[in-house]
Amino acid sequence: MQLIYKIIFLFITLYFLLQLISYGIYEKREENNTSGGNTIILLGIFSFLFSNIMIWINL
Repeated sequence: MQLIYKIIFLFITLYFLLQLISYGIYEKREENNTSGGNTIILLGIFSFLFSNIMIWINL
């Protein structure tokens, strides 16, 4: 049962990561805000990796 919750959490965080990446690309292309777009993308990737690592190692 716990594996199912971990997989559901993975898919939910992956959905949010894709939303953040698309917004970061929008910032870079449409608003010409390269540093803001890069920051959004990198923070999204970091939070995705960190949260999933913590869930999978049960901390």
